[in-house]
Amino acid sequence: MPIQATTVPTTEYVIKLNRLLEKFVVFETVFDEYAQTCRNISLGKCLVNENLETLKLYFEQNLTVLRQFVAQAGSVEPPIVFEQINQELQSALADYVVATETMVDSLEGDELTVYQRIILGRSEQTVQRQRINQVLQAISKVGF
Repeated sequence: MPIQATTVPTTEYVIKLNRLLEKFVVFETVFDEYAQTCRNISLGKCLVNENLETLKLYFEQNLTVLRQFVAQAGSVEPPIVFEQINQELQSALADYVVATETMVDSLEGDELTVYQRIILGRSEQTVQRQRINQVLQAISKVGF
């Protein structure tokens, strides 16, 4: 079911955006924990039930929720003053999803190689998170 876009007043847009991006922090925490779990698996310092197959299932589940979150974030039409900033935000969020997809796709093979690819994907997520932070700083500079 497609999410319907709605244009909102400036202050309301900023409030909605802040609420949405608070949820983004949860994804950051989850994917960081997954990278740590992958590290522990590759070092053999994991719990008995932790393995790459199970980790991939968790990654895929959260990737699905992340995609829904990005769609929801894209459903809020910004006021004209925020259109460029919003496009930059949507681009960074989409690229964050791509980095996450790359991480999920890398969860097959020997544990050390998988971990190295997870770290590369996590680095790309960090780049996108920094882009998102820059967008948030730009929002704070726009006059109301």
